[in-house]
Amino acid sequence: MSLINTNSKEIHCKILYYGPEGAGKKTSLLYIKEKFDKEKLSFIQLPFKKEMYALVLSIGEIFSFKAYFHIYSLNNESKKENETLLRGADGVVFVASSKKEDRQKNKESFSEMEEFLTNQGKNLLQFPLVLQYNKSDLTHLQPLKQLKMDLNKYNNKDFKSSCLTGDFILEPLKYLCKLSLSQLKHSHF
Repeated sequence: MSLINTNSKEIHCKILYYGPEGAGKKTSLLYIKEKFDKEKLSFIQLPFKKEMYALVLSIGEIFSFKAYFHIYSLNNESKKENETLLRGADGVVFVASSKKEDRQKNKESFSEMEEFLTNQGKNLLQFPLVLQYNKSDLTHLQPLKQLKMDLNKYNNKDFKSSCLTGDFILEPLKYLCKLSLSQLKHSHF
């Protein structure tokens, strides 16, 4: 849930990169970190038992408030930690592996995310969610049609990406930030 501080004129939104282990969540964040102006961005690796990555991105002013996106991802995640991290999320980039052998892991992770968000009272037809089909530059891939059928039942915006080449790594985040701000505008301003 967005934090709006009227005294400091700041908006803070929480974005989570979610998906199965090894799909490319951490690598996506590292790529994003390299692409943004260092004055507008801070990248923090938080010291938890499991690796957690946090990226704080300032995007300037929106509605005369300074806007910040706090972007998180867990590496080697556990179910309980994922559920905790999803609390209060303003949007999710679901990162799936396009590799054939990862199909079941993608489906299980997506179902887990659906369950957690539904239990938190989120309407998944309206919740800001973007799909990133990563590793699209490799061989032995699932057909795009199969990925969409398995994971895109809410007809969300989706992107084929490659963390190695940087293809369509920034686009899912940009699109999700716009979705989150649009929803914030309708509910608070």
